[in-house]
Amino acid sequence: MNVASVGGNFQPTIGTGTIFYTQAGFLLPKGTLGKIGRLQPFAAFTFKDFEGLQESSTQFDIGANLHLEGHHSKVTIQYQQRPVYGADNRLNPDKKSAGELILQTMLYF
Repeated sequence: MNVASVGGNFQPTIGTGTIFYTQAGFLLPKGTLGKIGRLQPFAAFTFKDFEGLQESSTQFDIGANLHLEGHHSKVTIQYQQRPVYGADNRLNPDKKSAGELILQTMLYF
C-alpha cells in the first residue's frame, strides 16, 4: 500500500519488518497534587523499519495521566512527534516529522 494514498495523520503501525516499542511511566505518590488526584507522567519511543517503507523512522511520545477518584476517571494529555511519509514511501524531505497534541478523557460510572 502506498502510505501517501491514505493521507491525514495515518501512520503505519504493523507490517513485515521490525518494530521496537518501549514505554515507561511512574504514578506519583498520593498527596502530590493534594486532593485533586494522582499524576502519572509517561514517555514512549517507537522505531519502525518495515519492508513497505523505503526508510526507517522513529517516534516519541510524552504525556501525563491525571487520575481522579482513584482509577474511575482519567484525563490524559500527550504530545506525539511522528514521522511523515511522502508518495514514494520515504520520509517527506520537506517535513520529516509532525507534532500532534492529544487530549482524552475516560469516565467510569
